[in-house]
Amino acid sequence: MNANTIVGFQGGTGRNNIIEQTGNTAGTATAFQVQTDSGTPVTAVLSIPYGSSVQGASSPLDPNANSAITAFDYGRQYGRPNGTNAPWYSSTSFDFSRPFKVRITGVATSNAASTELTIGIYLGTSTSGTLIASLPSGTTSIAAAEPITFSLETEVIWSAATGTLVGIHTGLMCLNTTAITPVVGTANTSGAAAAASNLQFVAAATWATASGSVSVTEFSIEQV
Repeated sequence: MNANTIVGFQGGTGRNNIIEQTGNTAGTATAFQVQTDSGTPVTAVLSIPYGSSVQGASSPLDPNANSAITAFDYGRQYGRPNGTNAPWYSSTSFDFSRPFKVRITGVATSNAASTELTIGIYLGTSTSGTLIASLPSGTTSIAAAEPITFSLETEVIWSAATGTLVGIHTGLMCLNTTAITPVVGTANTSGAAAAASNLQFVAAATWATASGSVSVTEFSIEQV
């Protein structure tokens, strides 16, 4: 994560940490989950902030300026001269000309030889949503117990006028003893998001023929 990160999860075992994924069904996209206070994990859903949400983000040039703010909403939100508070994000903070990135990174280990791993980012609150980006784009055979490092990032533009989300994605999947699988500048599948409240994302792992373990180090949204 960096200074422009708006909202995100990190790997771990505590509250709001993405827990290690193990034993998922082969051939099924299994969404990553976050731990809760109750001890029952729930799907890790990243949501674009809007309205009165205060999530963070800053300009790399000035830490006191929020790069997600448009119009007159700049700097610390202490109240404008007319005495009213302004939200850090308006309904247009991410509209059309304000692209943003969704990123997931992590490590994995297969339980069996000659399997394949796919990491995907979905528009929606579950894997029933639209798969907009995936890694790798082709197949990669993984040896048993082979460590895998992956990074998948998609830069997207959303238009409230058309209700569409488009973009490109890039990524790397590095197998310790086999190869590096790159995905460079691949177009996303277009997604439908009628309002800013529909800009929600989940990520998932799919093992082709055998399960394995996957630990996410970062799943985040960044303002470009």
